[in-house]
Amino acid sequence: MDTQLIVLHPRTREKLERKTRHCKDADTRTRYLIMLRAGRGHSGKRIARELGRYERSGEAGLRDRREDNGSPKADELYAQTMLWILEHTPREEGHRRPTWTQALLIEKARHYTSMTVSRRTMRRLLVTLKVRCGRPKPDAPCPWSKARKDRRMALIRALVQSLRPDDACLWADEADIDLNPRIGFDRMLPGTQRRVPMPGQNVKRYLAGAMDATTHRVIWVKGERKNNPLFIALLKKLLVEDPAKSR
Repeated sequence: MDTQLIVLHPRTREKLERKTRHCKDADTRTRYLIMLRAGRGHSGKRIARELGRYERSGEAGLRDRREDNGSPKADELYAQTMLWILEHTPREEGHRRPTWTQALLIEKARHYTSMTVSRRTMRRLLVTLKVRCGRPKPDAPCPWSKARKDRRMALIRALVQSLRPDDACLWADEADIDLNPRIGFDRMLPGTQRRVPMPGQNVKRYLAGAMDATTHRVIWVKGERKNNPLFIALLKKLLVEDPAKSR
């Protein structure tokens, strides 16, 4: 059989060489090398000999031998075990860290299944199970008992309901506002870096607000710093716009 000549454009060759240097998958890297050598006019036998597979296994060394790997380790039982593990937190499973990592998942799955898989296999399994990589939401539990919390809430409700016409009860808080959006975790293709358009240099502003406990009307002020003058400015605005008189 005549060898078919493959002509590679210099830019295409440069791109293949760059991908070959950074490729971590052995089979994919071998195919890149085959294309590069074929582009130089090497025959199939020479390419196989240079890559070493032909000398070790003969013609059989040129075929894809992944069908001989046997049954995959990450089978249905392993996948169900992983879903069960992910229903719990690492601390519930006796670990100190609050979030799961691939290494920790592999270790915990080995504890229950006696099987060890690679990080790459674990990554593929997580994608198959549609496990997303997100940022956990911080949750600070109330230090009070439920009974103490219920008593305090009943006291506050009674206070709001017993307000005189010239009294006001307000909920007050402060907040930070950024011009630039916050960037969380994202899924990206290997070897790529996603870019998120930004408005430019970040600018921060601070808000202080108070909501009337009966009418839910909100009065707020803004400032360039979160300090005592910001809270004083809110008090001054409350004096001008008396919530009690707006009812």
